Amino acid sequence: MPIYEFGCRSCASVTEYYTRKYEIPASVDCSSCGSTETVKLVSLTNYRFPVKHKYSDDFVEKSLPFLKSRKELKGMFETDTKESDESKAMKVSDQIGQQIDRVIHKQLKDMNR
Repeated sequence: MPIYEFGCRSCASVTEYYTRKYEIPASVDCSSCGSTETVKLVSLTNYRFPVKHKYSDDFVEKSLPFLKSRKELKGMFETDTKESDESKAMKVSDQIGQQIDRVIHKQLKDMNR
């Protein structure tokens, strides 16, 4: 359901307008002072795109002991955070995947020259 915000020119308060339609009225009555002198505001949106990981949970679970044994990653797994080791391993595997993608992309570009 779309939510629109209108700013009141009289009292400077913001009124939220809910609608089931996608027709936006030119103005609405202010919820604070009742004035019809309102204008539609540009509102921020709040949406989070789901992250699609390159590797399965099974891969991360199997690679976790190896990742923990790597001295360059040791500090990452020894830090005391609320983030699980599996989550940290997923991030590392995604970073590795991005590096691999860059190398492959570069190699493909070079081959096409």
